[in-house]
Amino acid sequence: MKRRKKRKNLFRYIYILFVLLLVFFLVVILASSIIRYKVNLNELNQVKKQYEELKEKYEKNLIIYEKLKMLREGRK
Repeated sequence: MKRRKKRKNLFRYIYILFVLLLVFFLVVILASSIIRYKVNLNELNQVKKQYEELKEKYEKNLIIYEKLKMLREGRK
């Protein structure tokens, strides 16, 4: 009878340790996912800002190009 109780207790402790290990991995994975999300969000905002700056420069250069093209056609 005592052997069965000891065996049940042993399996209970092993089961509890296994569940705690799984919960620990879940917490670590969630924490790393949150950190990764924040880092990716910051990188996305930086890329967006660079895109907007380049877009403005391109539009300005396009306007200058169109003006020069019109002047060139006017001379001919």
